[in-house]
Amino acid sequence: MSSRVFVKPDMEKYLFKGEVRYTQAIDQHLKMMRSIFCKQKGKVPAEEIYYLFIGERTDTGILVTELIDISGQRQESQVIISLVDVERVATEKWIMGTYHVHPVGSLEPSRADFLSSVAESAIAGHPLIHIIEDPDGGKLTWDFSQCFTSLFYRMMKDAG
Repeated sequence: MSSRVFVKPDMEKYLFKGEVRYTQAIDQHLKMMRSIFCKQKGKVPAEEIYYLFIGERTDTGILVTELIDISGQRQESQVIISLVDVERVATEKWIMGTYHVHPVGSLEPSRADFLSSVAESAIAGHPLIHIIEDPDGGKLTWDFSQCFTSLFYRMMKDAG
């Protein structure tokens, strides 16, 4: 059995170049949720929250107009999302991306963040924008649009 090493990509290549804005109601909701789930900053049991978001393209980026909570079950302080929920939403709405909070403050995406972002984009059928925020509202926004076509071309070629 070979052991595989997970190598995180260089995030500079994948940072979303546009601006992400929220409607006033969504901005207030996210601030409230961060204050609830991150109130014990750096201490367990601070918990992650996880949303799919719907929105509109603007001249400078995107405007988030709707959040869909798919937080599901929790394991320790991490949320476990259901890809079945992502698929259900994708059949009803055009998902623009995902949003979640790292309650202990690090904006660095975990291995699970990378893997779920690829799976969610595959289910949606297009590259999604992924946002991670820390308890203070610091934000990392990325997408894999520049590698989406080649990744899925390779997967289809390998499958067929």
